[in-house]
Amino acid sequence: MNPYGNKKHGHHGTLTYKRWKSMRQRCAKTNTGKAKYYSEKGIGITDRWAKFENFLADMGECPDVTMTLERMDNAMGYGPDNCRWATQSEQNKNRSHCIELTLNGETLILSEWAKRLNISPNLLRQRIFKLGWSVEKALTTEKKARIDA
Repeated sequence: MNPYGNKKHGHHGTLTYKRWKSMRQRCAKTNTGKAKYYSEKGIGITDRWAKFENFLADMGECPDVTMTLERMDNAMGYGPDNCRWATQSEQNKNRSHCIELTLNGETLILSEWAKRLNISPNLLRQRIFKLGWSVEKALTTEKKARIDA
């Protein structure tokens, strides 16, 4: 007998099983609060993943507690061609509201550029959206030093 008490697949209670169950709950039509991000946007789960055993075969075990299931393309649903194990930090870069900026062939999200340039994300956002600067000007103009009186 397995330690989790499930004779079918033996993974009930494991981290991988919890991630699978959480995915199913997010996409359920009756979920509370998250429906607007998942079921109401048409985000579903491939029929194959209705069975945990198929999910496990496609994804493998969840590597560790810092990893969760990420959809690489947020417009698509959950399935083996669109999912991977990712850290929260990696997932934060893949949110639909993230703003990607490209300079000299390098693309980063706005917050990553701000960190690299040692300026606040708000300053960078203002340069582009409020002042109407080009991405190049916004990313290459140095932050003005404060002049103390």
